[in-house]
Amino acid sequence: MTAPIPAPEGFEHARADLDGIRVHYVAGGTGPAVVLVHGWPFSWVEWRAVMPLLAERGFTVIAPDLRGSGDSQIPAGHWTKHEEAEDLHRLLHHLGHDRAPRVRRTRALPALRHGP
Repeated sequence: MTAPIPAPEGFEHARADLDGIRVHYVAGGTGPAVVLVHGWPFSWVEWRAVMPLLAERGFTVIAPDLRGSGDSQIPAGHWTKHEEAEDLHRLLHHLGHDRAPRVRRTRALPALRHGP
């Protein structure tokens, strides 16, 4: 196993057992929570450069690895986006937050990148 990518200054790696799924996340900052959701096939590292900027502006920044990604547990069998959303909801409650805006990154279709 390789060493984890270092968290940005002021952030820490952590894990939470959420209803039988072990989820890895990196968190830091203080204030209202914001959850940064990576795209497939990435991990929390996708947000590494943005995390300190949000923390400097007064947010608690939470960047989890979705189940099956990064350092989070790979469950047996198939799982759904609904289960991934439930993991995020459970993680927020685990960390003492009721709600938080989510920021996610998606990949554009090649046709959108190259135009008509």
